[in-house]
Amino acid sequence: MTLPWPGHRAILICLQAFMIYDHLITFDSEVSRIWTLRWRLPKVLFLINRYIIPPMLIFDAIIPTLFNLSENMCIFIARWTSWPTIVSLGTVECILLLRVFAISGHKKSIRYSLSAFFMCEMAAWVTLSVMIMNGTTGMPGGTFFPGCLFSAPVYFYAAWFVFHILEIRL
Repeated sequence: MTLPWPGHRAILICLQAFMIYDHLITFDSEVSRIWTLRWRLPKVLFLINRYIIPPMLIFDAIIPTLFNLSENMCIFIARWTSWPTIVSLGTVECILLLRVFAISGHKKSIRYSLSAFFMCEMAAWVTLSVMIMNGTTGMPGGTFFPGCLFSAPVYFYAAWFVFHILEIRL
């Protein structure tokens, strides 16, 4: 069943509000637990996931659904929309890999194999995403549907297979 446009928009706005609410109620814990740490990869990845990705997701979810935009802006957004997902999931996977390395006792064989697998996965995912973005178009929704309507190639789901391969391996 396809979700009606107002319902889709309302869900996107609710998810963004929930993300902002989560940031507000966990800020004190973040200050005491994260900000006091030395500047190392886990802290940097956490801060990227906490402060760079949310504005990207807010732009990605709210701008193309609330405002009447030009055709050029809709095309830009249609091609932009993959990048917040790539950056977000890539960051989360890096954090997951660091945890697996720690659990495995920092074995070099696991570190090298999973790092190589992650690099191959990201290269394949970015390549597929660029191919999909080049075939994706956007157009204004008009008076009845504020925002943009998107059309992606039928093979857009292929990029998600690549992402799940590493998850299965872990």
